[in-house]
This record gives sequence, structure tokens and C-alpha cells, in this order.
Amino acid sequence: MIKQIYNSLTSSWWKGTLTGLLLIVLLLYGLMGLLFDSGTPVILNILAGLLIGFVILCLMALIFWLLKKLFALLPGVIVIGFLAAMGSLIILKILFPLPDYIYYIGCLTLLVFTAVSFGIISQSIGSGFNSFKGTQRIIIAIFFIVWFGIIGWTTYWLSSKGDFELNYWPATPIASVTPLAIENPATVGKYKVQTTTYGSGKNQRRNEFGKNAKLITKTVDASLLLPEWKGFKKKMREWYWGFGVKEFPLNGLVWYPEGDGPFPLVLVVHGNHGMEEYSDPGYAYLGELLASKGYIMVSVDENFLNATWSGDFTGKEMQTRGWMLLKHLEVWKEWNQNKNSPFYNRVNLDQIALIGHSRGGEAIAIAAAFNTLDYYPDNASVKFDFNFNIRSIIAVAPTDRRYIRRLNLKDVNYLTLQGGYDSDEPSFFGMRQAERITYSKEPYFFKAGIYMPGGNHGQFNSVWKTDASAPFEWFLNRKAMIPEKDQQEVAKVYISGFLQATLDNKTDYIPLFENWQYGKSWLPEGNYLNRFEDNRFIAVASFDEDVDLTTTSIKNATIKGKDLNVWREAELFYRDGKDKQANSAAVVGWLRDSIPGNPSYAISLPSAFVSSNALAERDRLTFALSSGNIKELKSEKEEKKEEEPIEEKERAPDFSIVLVDSLGTEASIPAHELIQILPRWEIQYLKLKDQTSESFGDLWEPTLASYQLPLLLFIKKAPALKIDALKQIEFRFDLTTKGVIIIDKIGFQKR
Repeated sequence: MIKQIYNSLTSSWWKGTLTGLLLIVLLLYGLMGLLFDSGTPVILNILAGLLIGFVILCLMALIFWLLKKLFALLPGVIVIGFLAAMGSLIILKILFPLPDYIYYIGCLTLLVFTAVSFGIISQSIGSGFNSFKGTQRIIIAIFFIVWFGIIGWTTYWLSSKGDFELNYWPATPIASVTPLAIENPATVGKYKVQTTTYGSGKNQRRNEFGKNAKLITKTVDASLLLPEWKGFKKKMREWYWGFGVKEFPLNGLVWYPEGDGPFPLVLVVHGNHGMEEYSDPGYAYLGELLASKGYIMVSVDENFLNATWSGDFTGKEMQTRGWMLLKHLEVWKEWNQNKNSPFYNRVNLDQIALIGHSRGGEAIAIAAAFNTLDYYPDNASVKFDFNFNIRSIIAVAPTDRRYIRRLNLKDVNYLTLQGGYDSDEPSFFGMRQAERITYSKEPYFFKAGIYMPGGNHGQFNSVWKTDASAPFEWFLNRKAMIPEKDQQEVAKVYISGFLQATLDNKTDYIPLFENWQYGKSWLPEGNYLNRFEDNRFIAVASFDEDVDLTTTSIKNATIKGKDLNVWREAELFYRDGKDKQANSAAVVGWLRDSIPGNPSYAISLPSAFVSSNALAERDRLTFALSSGNIKELKSEKEEKKEEEPIEEKERAPDFSIVLVDSLGTEASIPAHELIQILPRWEIQYLKLKDQTSESFGDLWEPTLASYQLPLLLFIKKAPALKIDALKQIEFRFDLTTKGVIIIDKIGFQKR
């Protein structure tokens, strides 16, 4: 029977199969056209992709036809067509660096089924369907059912959100954390909001910065900062925008409060989406809120520095992004001093904040660093004279690796926000910049981070929304992500609260950055992680000073481990195993089933340290902590076993936190009464589990949370405890039989 079917297929079968193969190659090129952010309608981008595919197919066919003529190697036109199609697929992989899971699974599956089905259709049309008899028809019908089933299931799967949910563990209330009895910082304020725009007046793509600009600004020459503005990228960008690197415009969308002021000034800058995409209005939700609270907020336009179909500056434009922000501040300084300006004496230039998203989050750190310099560090021909009072910066899902320099900042308040399901910047890079910020003793400064496991990259901007364009977007596991509205609500709570705390001196909001449960009623349901450190922090052990496991950050203090299965100090890495987190920590693990007694990790404090820092009951014990990798406790045999789901194989470790004074008085409190230690969050970025590891690295990375424990709580447990004679801090592993923790930044916070 199979032989009869085979024999019934004429040359039309092969022609049909070749037709199907060529058409699917063109279809794939058309899909890649979706990646062209050319500012034209999507259909034109698809047509451009189809045209490129057609030209490449023709070139491939010509090459193989010439080979046939020259060497008589190829038997016929059909074979030439097949080779041309396969060669075009190879070029597709080179032109568009597709992940292997898209290229091999998607291309090959579609190629086989589409090509064969076109062959059958062609045979049916060419010979008449009646040429297939009886059982042959049944087999062909089954084939089409299977083919349409696979295509249907693939379409459904690609359009679905995915199968992997984020497992939120219940947020256990902490007895020592009382919700703040103050106004939700995301509540609309008392001011009526006004809007305006400013720009060069000559923008041919954005009328609000061009002919409809309310305020006209001068252009700036960035040629010495961006020598990479050249070649094909230069020609295409200047054709699209109508200006070049010597006349970059200062464009902005402004939300401001109605009133005399003066009002603090906040600049917001986007990151690196397609330059044709109008990223600036994506922060309107912040502009409307902040203006109602009494801030002037500007969404700064730097889209002309973004990537496009004609090329990306690959981070070499980062210093220009930061410098442009400072040039915007010069404009606002001029307006504030100009009697003819609508903003005359309405801008409080002593209270300036910068907010940056993605590459913009790195740009604000560059701006803060350049602000105090006399010269551009990469070319002294560019002189600086800025020196603005930038008090606070906020990095939203920032990069921290584009600019060649790692910048150390001093005396600036810092906040960073990060989503766990950020597939664009998949690690908490903002905390790496936080590690490079130092403070004087006065006035008060702090740095903080908020990590929301279900947040992504794009939803911080209402224009971006997703982290990737089609077709890559179709493979993202979106089921675990929180809704855009919820993510932006978190941003509003923390950004507004931070600005009020650091610019308006509303210090009642500071606890929100120490522990999210202080504002639990303001935030969407879920679990979050906080990082916090201020200039009143006194380090006992930060694990960056040397390689000796028994020494600390202070003289004559010692560390002792007892009956530990794991004890090491390690530099922490992000999930890709290559990028460093810029800090080291202690990794401690215990397995009580095999050890008598209670394992512990203890730090002995010298009396000179306690007395010189005048520790008192109002102060706090602080540390940063994360659950570690429980597999470090397993034997080699156990590691070879098939992994169980994370919610089944591990729970958050628990232990006692013990303070001991010089007289031997001991106060011990179970950790779960003071803090919530969460199990490891595994982030499944893609619908295909194995490909997540291939594309992003480990499903988990150490993400520390900061904790501040009032010493008064220990005194209530043991009234005889003398804080001014404190002798030892001990982590006693007596509440769970096994566990691994990563601990850092052990010390005290003065109150």
C-alpha cells in the first residue's frame, strides 16, 4: 500500500514540496520583519522581510545554478531549489541571531510539515484527488488532521501565557512591624496638574517637540562624546530624524503642579527600545502622580540614541545619555532665572532627582558622576561645569555594564526597583551600583532596593509593556508575571515615597524601604524583598575585607563556626555565572540529622567596639540574608536523583538569633518571629524550561533581603541583657534540621 502511494506521486509532488519549502522560508523572513523597528506600519515591516528573503533565495539559487554550470555537480532545478532554501535558512540564522529553540524547533517542524503538505496538495491538484484510492485517502486525511493539529497546537502554545506560575509563599505578618499610619504615597496629591512640552522646534517625527513645542530649546553638540555616530548608522538616523550628532535636541514632556512653587525637579529618562518607538509618554502615570504631589516631572526624549534596524551603539552611547540629562538641567536652571520664562522662580534647584529605566537607569548614575567633574573623563577637550544639587537617583530595572567605567558615587540617596521576571535585564543589577555608593556621616542619606518577583522589564513603561518583540515574545513565560497595573502601582508607591522622604524630608516613609510590610496595604498582594542601608550603618562583618573565615570588618572581632556542613565566604554571582554582584558573603549550611547538638555561626565583639559606638536599646541589629542552595548539603548520589519541584524539595530555613552580653546573659528569638525568610525563587523565563537555563543561566541567583531587628525586642526576652556590654551575635541553627543561608552586611544601625 505504501509503495502504491509512493508510485502514484508524480513530479508534481516534488514541485509542490519545493513550493512549500520556498514559501515557508519566505514566511520566516517575513516574521523576522517584525523585528524591524522602522517607524512604519507592521505590514510594511513584514513585506520588507519577505523582500529580503526573496532576494536571498534568488541569490542562493543563482549560486547553486552557477555551480551546476561550472562543475556539473547538481542534478536538476528542484535540487537547486532545495539547496537555495536551506542556504537561505542558514543566512536567516546569521542575519537574525535566533535562539536555537526558535530556529531548530520552529523552522524544521514547519519545513517538514508544510513542504510535505504542499506536495500532497500539488499532487491532488495536478493528478486529481481521485488518483488517491481507498486507504490512500484515509492515510492522507490522517496526515492533514495531524498536520493541522500540530499547527493549531503550536499557534495556541505560542499565543498562550505559558504554564509556569510563580509560587508565592504566604506573607507572614511580623509582630514588630506595624503598618504605617500615614497617607499612601501613591494617593493623588492636592495640586492640579498642568502639562507642557519643550524641544528644538524642528523635530520631523514628533510634533510636540517640533512645530507644536510650547517652549523652544537650543540644540547641543555631542560629537566628542559619541564618535560612533558615523557610517551607515549616521546616514540612516539623520535621514529619519533630520538632525545629526552636532545638533542633538533637548526635548521633554512636562507634568507640573499649578502654583507658584518653587517645586522640586525630577527628570525621568527611558532606556533602549527601538528609536522609532515613542517611549517618553510611557511614564505619564508617574508624571501625573508626582505633579499632583508638588513635583515638576520631565520625561526626557533620548530616542535618537536608541537601537534601530540600522544598528545599535551597544552601550557606547551611555555617557551621552547621562550628559544629555545634565544639559536638560542647564535649561531648567536658565528658565528658573529668566523673568520671561513660565517657570521663573518656580523650580527648586536645591532638590533635584533623576529617574532612569533600563539603560536610563545606568545613565542617571553617569550623570550623577559627571555632575561633579571638571572634564569629560574620556576626552578632556569636553569641559564640564554642572554642579547641580542632585540629591536622589532612582534606577528602574537598570543596566550596569554598558559604560566601560564602574562609577563610584558619594552622598546621594539611591533607590532601585527590579522585577524577577525581567527577561531583558534578568538580574538585580541596580544593587551592584548601590554597592559603589558611600556616605559621609552627615547629613542623612540612604540607599534601598525593592525586588518584586513577578514584575518584568517593560511594564514599568506603559508604551513598552513586554520585554521582547515578536517572535521572541511568543516564547516568554508570561503566566507568572503580575499585571501591568500592579507593577506600576508598586513603582508609584516606592518612587513617590522615596522622593517625599529624600526631597521633602518626610522621614515617616523611610520604614517602607526597610521592610515592605510597613506598607503592605498599599501594595498588590504578593511577596517582596527589601534592601536597605543608611549612613548610620556600622558594619561588623561585610566579608569583603580578606579571605580569612574567622575575621570581620572590625579589629579584634572573631567568627566561629560550630558543627557546620557548609562554611565559606564567596563572591556572589548573578544567574549567568559570569557577572559578579560586587560583594562577598558568608555561605553557611547545616544538617542536624548527622550532627549532635546545635550548629551555629557566631561573631564575638570586642568591648572597645561596643563602647566606641555607644550601642543602646533603641539601635538595631541588621543583616542581609537569602536562602541558599540546599543541594550543597546533598551527597553526590542524591544530586543525581531527578529534581523535585522546588515547593516540594525545600522550605525556608529557620533558626534562632541570639545575643549574649559579657556577663553571659542570653536573649534568643526564633527568626520567624522577627523576619520572613523566603525559600529560593526559581524564575522560569521561557515556556521551554530547558531553554531558560540555556538562554539566561541558572533559574535561581542569590537575592539578599535586608533586615533590621530592634535591640529592644531582645531586651524584652531577657531584661537582664546589657546592650552596652554586648559580647556576641549568634545564629543558632536549632529550629530546622537542615538549611543553607547566605548572609552579609552584619552590623548595627544607629537610631
